[in-house]
Amino acid sequence: MTPEVDILAANILIVDDQPANVRLLSRLLTEAGYSQVTATMIPSEVFALHRSNSYDLILLDLQMPGMDGFAVMEGLRTNGFERYVPVIVLTAEPGHKLRALQAGAKDFISKPFDLVEVKTRIRNMLEMQMLYRNLERQNRLLEQAVHDRTAELRELAGYLITAREDEKAHLARELHDELGALLTAAKLYLARLRTKLFEDPAITAGLEEVNQHLDKGIALKRRIVEDLRPSSLETLGLTITLTNLCSDVGTSLNIAIQTEFDEVSLTEDGHLAIYRLIQEALNNVCKYAKATRVRVSVKSEPTLVTVQIEDDGIGFDTGGPRSAGHGISGMRFRIEQLNGSMSVASSPGAGTLLEAIMPVTPVTPAAPAAG
Repeated sequence: MTPEVDILAANILIVDDQPANVRLLSRLLTEAGYSQVTATMIPSEVFALHRSNSYDLILLDLQMPGMDGFAVMEGLRTNGFERYVPVIVLTAEPGHKLRALQAGAKDFISKPFDLVEVKTRIRNMLEMQMLYRNLERQNRLLEQAVHDRTAELRELAGYLITAREDEKAHLARELHDELGALLTAAKLYLARLRTKLFEDPAITAGLEEVNQHLDKGIALKRRIVEDLRPSSLETLGLTITLTNLCSDVGTSLNIAIQTEFDEVSLTEDGHLAIYRLIQEALNNVCKYAKATRVRVSVKSEPTLVTVQIEDDGIGFDTGGPRSAGHGISGMRFRIEQLNGSMSVASSPGAGTLLEAIMPVTPVTPAAPAAG
């Protein structure tokens, strides 16, 4: 229930061109304990007064010269006031009541005034208004709390993505340096053994088999390292790296993937985001799509980069339950972290089109050297 002190502190405006009505209503409200009661007999002043005082309730006479109560309500509705304000109309014409309610009035008081009715209707309306204001305030607090928590979660998710990529890069370096060195040393040692033991055919065959296993281990190590952190992004660039990725996936699917790659100028994070997006999308194609045709494109425009991955597979219902893998959500978040957007269009039996749009951040030219 709204506290009594809040109701009696409500800001009330009386609008009536008859001085007797203004005096009667002002005295009635003051004697009832209301402390903020203002009155005007000039209806055109209502808008400026409300803009300055933000009234909780307006008691509005309908029949006034120059500007009647209907025109005042229309002005309150169209003058861009952000806060909702309830209006109780004052009228001696029964036929005006329905029209007033249709025009936006929340209640009416009949003339001549029944003082008990006046006090009851005003109090009821103010209780409703205070409840509305409290609800509005709670909604703002809730929205701010949701906004703050969402920002915290986004910051945490961004940190986790960065940490994950850093850990992948660290693991890739460890595999490349440590495991690569061990496998290479084994290959060299095996080569020396082969020069000394070539006389025995059985030993030679065994060494050859060991050598093949080492080659497979080295190839596996390279594949794992590239999956963890594609070194070709730094050494060969995004276009060649994507071309190799699509070629490998096309070979595994036994289809030719149609590609169209423009050279794009993005940050290192931007290049990595595009690579991970296409990598994850193609991974989904391999697992679920049963596609016979796949198209991958990266198009560069002056201010935007557009990435599309399209297949003619079985598709899915985008409005259905989310999958447990969170793959699409992860891709979308990675793109949004770079101020981009991502959309997925699909339906059962109609294939899938994934599109991401990222802004191009202009590169600031270096300042000329002094002197």
